Formats: sequence, C-alpha cells, structure tokens
Amino acid sequence: MSYTLGCAFVALLCSATNDFLFKRAGRQGGVSHQLTMVLSVSMLPWVLLYAVATDGIAPSWPAAYAFVGAVSLWAGLYCFSKSLKGGAVSIAAPTFRLAFVVTALLAFLLLGEALTVLKAVGLCCAAASVWLLLAVPQGTDAEITPVGVIQVLLAMLFLGVAFFLFKLALREGVPPTTALVFQAVGQSLAATVAAAFIDRRISASRPALENGVIVGFLQAIGFAAVMEGLSRGEASILVPIIQMSFVVTAIIGLVVLKEKVTQRKVVGLAASAGAVISLGFAAQR
Repeated sequence: MSYTLGCAFVALLCSATNDFLFKRAGRQGGVSHQLTMVLSVSMLPWVLLYAVATDGIAPSWPAAYAFVGAVSLWAGLYCFSKSLKGGAVSIAAPTFRLAFVVTALLAFLLLGEALTVLKAVGLCCAAASVWLLLAVPQGTDAEITPVGVIQVLLAMLFLGVAFFLFKLALREGVPPTTALVFQAVGQSLAATVAAAFIDRRISASRPALENGVIVGFLQAIGFAAVMEGLSRGEASILVPIIQMSFVVTAIIGLVVLKEKVTQRKVVGLAASAGAVISLGFAAQR
C-alpha cells in the first residue's frame, strides 16, 4: 500500500506542477499550440525509455484506442492552456481535473457500469463545483472570461474522452506500458502537426521551450508513477488521489500568483474534493 500511495503522490505533484507551469507559460507569452507540441515531444523519449526498461512494447489493434485517445488528450491540453490566458488557474485547474466525471458518465452510458448512490453523489458534487467555479456573473469579481469558460469546459470534455479511450484499450487487454507508448506517440504527432499547420513551420518560443520541456519530463514521470502504482495497487485508491492535484494547483495560484480567495471559490473547491472522494469510495465497492 505504501508503494502505491507513494506513486500516487508523485503523480499528484507532477500534475499540480504542470498545471502551474501552463499558467506561467501563458503569462510569459507562450502560445498554446507551441507549448503542447514541446511538452508532447519532450515526453516521448522518456516514455519509450521507461517502456524498454520495464515491460517492453506489445503492439496490437486495440492499442489504437490509446492512439485516438492521445489526440483527444492533446486537444484537452491545448484548450486548457488557452483557458488559462483568460482565467485564474485556481478556477481552471479544478474544472479541468474533473474530467474523470466525463469518463464515468461515458462508462455508465456505453459500458453498462452501475450508477450507485455514491457515484450519483460524486456526479452531483462535480456539477455543483463547475457551477460554483465557472458560473460567476461577469464583472469585477469574475476571474475567468466567457471564452475561458468555454475553453476549460472543452478541455474537461476532451480529457474525459481521452481517459475513456485509454480505459477501453486496457479493457481489451493492451498492456499499460504499451497503451502509454501509443498515447505518447499519438499525442506527439497530433501536437506537431497542429503546430506546423498553425505556424506554417515548426517553431517554438522561449516560454514554450522553457516550460514545455519541464512539463513533458514531469508528465512522463507522472504517467510512469501511475503505471507503477497500477501494477501493484488498486486503481480505486490511486486515481482519486491523483485527481486531487487541483487542490495543490489552487493553493499555488492563491499564494504565488496572488489570485483572489472568495467564498464561492472555496466552496467550489470543496465540492470538487467531494466529487473525487465520493467516486473514489464508489470505485472500492
């Protein structure tokens, strides 16, 4: 159990740090498509090294689910990065990390998973959190623009679909390490093609390079920690802990970036935590 928890906390810290670095890159003038390209390409060699050093790579047709999921993951990261230019990270990150709710809904609808009381409570908490964090009347107290709201909701949707597709790959017997490699390759290709199409060449600004390389490295460590944890522990324990990364990100935003502390935001973060905890307990039953 201690090993699994250690892996979970490593992944949590990596996710929280990366969300903050996304915000910092935006403040420094880094554009989203270049940042996502740099982080995706930077992540790939570390993932390949991890795969070779552990279980190796076993390609199969079901691994295509992970490849397609990677495109959705890239879209989620891109929209999340865009949303941070018009919104506080203490609002955008918790909303983005509620993507597992989308995954849960897809599992209920398409995989026939049961909707229990705890799951229903978790979904209600998630809905309340999104409303509390995003549905703030525009004005002096608003910390996210209407465009930012749309972008972060799209980011949550894309990330949730990506997790669902990764789940399908694993459900079809694809080894976790192989799924991770297909995800990294697909994400790198999608990000590079998109950046080349937008800029008409492959280039990256200094903020995108400085932050993207670090994010890619930390993302590789985070995913490796997830795989190691899943290989020895229960997903129902590992995943909810990792999803709590938004709490660390929100604290960083409030303390380091001096974002506002409002009653509505505090209640929204509490509702987000309630959603994670409820769905985490539900997964153990």
